[in-house]
Amino acid sequence: MQGRASVIDGDTVEIAGKRIRFNGIDAPESRQHCADAKGFEYPCGRRAAQALDKFLAASRPLRCSFVDRDRYGRLVGNCDRADGRSVQNGSLNKASL
Repeated sequence: MQGRASVIDGDTVEIAGKRIRFNGIDAPESRQHCADAKGFEYPCGRRAAQALDKFLAASRPLRCSFVDRDRYGRLVGNCDRADGRSVQNGSLNKASL
């Protein structure tokens, strides 16, 4: 599947109405808060989603190949940006060039 991805949270996007969870990534939920080393809470879920959105915006569209479905019925996939960089590890995926 290929298209412009809308970020749902740090490990899930939506393309053409289909939710895709990234294979091998677990990120905080969008509304989740975390505590830093000093015990101060911060919106880690929102920050994860923002970081993913910034990473994806650098090279569109997103291309995903599916490996499974999760327990919620979402597609689980390995995804690459248009420039070949893998979402899963941020590196250049030579197979997608």
